[in-house]
Amino acid sequence: MCEQCDVFAETIQITSLVMHAKLLARARKAEAEGILEAMDASHPPEDFALDRTWPTDELRHTWVCTKCSRLFLLEGNTRHVSGDSWRPLFGN
Repeated sequence: MCEQCDVFAETIQITSLVMHAKLLARARKAEAEGILEAMDASHPPEDFALDRTWPTDELRHTWVCTKCSRLFLLEGNTRHVSGDSWRPLFGN
């Protein structure tokens, strides 16, 4: 990690759609500020408005730190051991 992305290094378990939306908004703000760069997403951001029905399949977004290239994942509706969460990927 680096001083630029340290603030995103905490693993956060997601317990609601509102929490997922807040974490997505946080990452998108960092994207707009040039801190993170979006790499891929299972669905476009407009699919996550709280006033509409969300996708029911796996939700996955990946960002990379623009300074150190650390990867970050936002996952929901998963069957992974880590569960629904925001988390950094280690070892990249």
